[in-house]
Amino acid sequence: MGNVYGCSSLNPYGVMLFPNVNDFVDCAAMNAFVGYKSRYENPVTAILTEVYGTLNQCHELKRRKMLCCLPVLYVWFISRVSKGILNATCPVEELLQCKPEIKGANEWAQLCASLSEEKIRWCASWQQGSHIIYHCGNYPNVPLMGIRCCINYNPLLAQRQFGYPMRGSPTSASLATLRIYYEEGTFAEVLHQIRDAWGNIVRAEGDPRSWTVDERIPYNQWLAARVKAVKLPFKLISPDSNVEKRLLNAEVQQAKLLRAELERTKQENVTLTNDLQNLQQNYANLKHDKMESEWVHEELIRKQKQDLTSVNAELRWKSMECGITEISERVRRDLCGEFKRDKQEALEKL
Repeated sequence: MGNVYGCSSLNPYGVMLFPNVNDFVDCAAMNAFVGYKSRYENPVTAILTEVYGTLNQCHELKRRKMLCCLPVLYVWFISRVSKGILNATCPVEELLQCKPEIKGANEWAQLCASLSEEKIRWCASWQQGSHIIYHCGNYPNVPLMGIRCCINYNPLLAQRQFGYPMRGSPTSASLATLRIYYEEGTFAEVLHQIRDAWGNIVRAEGDPRSWTVDERIPYNQWLAARVKAVKLPFKLISPDSNVEKRLLNAEVQQAKLLRAELERTKQENVTLTNDLQNLQQNYANLKHDKMESEWVHEELIRKQKQDLTSVNAELRWKSMECGITEISERVRRDLCGEFKRDKQEALEKL
C-alpha cells in the first residue's frame, strides 16, 4: 500500500517532467522516481537526458514544441539571467526571490536575442564547490540514459557554469556525438556499455587529457563559427559592431584575472607547505625531546631501584651482624655465669 501511495504522489512530477499525450505519463518516467525511492538511484541524469534529447529533437525537426521538463528548464534559465539575488541556496529559492514577469513568445525571443556575455550569470552561488564530471570510461564526454533516449553532454561547454575558465575551443574528438532514441530500435549492448562507463567517472581535477581543448583558437571565435553553422532562428543583437573584439578582450581579461588568482593560490600553497614543514619539524623535535625525557626518567628510576636494593642488602647484613653480636654476648654471659658457679662449688668443696 505504501508503494501505491508513493507512486500516486509522484504522478504530478511525472506529468510535468515527462508528459506523454497518449499515456498521460510514461510508466518508464515513473520508474525514474520509484528507482530513487526503492534503489536510491538519482533521477537527475534521467531528467537531464530528457531535456537534452527533447531539445535535440526540436532542433532537428524544426518548430516542434518543447514539452518535456519545462518547469526545470524555466527555473534554470531564470537563474542565469536574473540579477540581484543574494544568499540563495538553490535555483528554486532564486526563482522566488527574483519574481519574474510573465512574458509572451516575442518578449522571450527579444530577451534571448539581447543576451550578451556580461548579462549571463555563469556561476551561481549555490553551485560553488561542485565537482564537474569530465568523462566516463572510454567515452570522451558524459553519456546519459533517459526515459526515451540516450544522449551525451559535453562538460567542456559548461565549464564556466562550474567556475572553470574556458581555455580555448573544444576539439571535434571531445564533442563526439551519442544519440539513440529507443523508438528507433533496441540498443541493449550500448546501454550496457554506458552503464559500465558510469562505473569509471573522471572529474575535472583528475582529467589528464590535453587533446580535448585547442588553446590556439579562442572559445568565442569557435562559438561564433558554431552559431553560423547551427543557424540560430534569431539575429544576434549587440550595442556595438565590434562584438568579437570586445568579447576577446573580456576573455583575455578574464584569463589574466584567473592567472593572477592561480598565482596567488600557488603562493598560498607555498606558504601553507612551509608552515606544514615547520609544524612537522617542531613535532619531530618535540617527539625527540619526549623520548629523551622518558629515557632519562627510566634511567633515574633504574638507578633508584639499584640504590634501594643495595640499601636493603646492607640493612639485612647489618641486621644479621646485630643478631650474631647479641648471641655472642648471651653465650659469653652464660659461660661467665657457669664459670662462676663452678668456681664457687670448687671453693665450697675445699
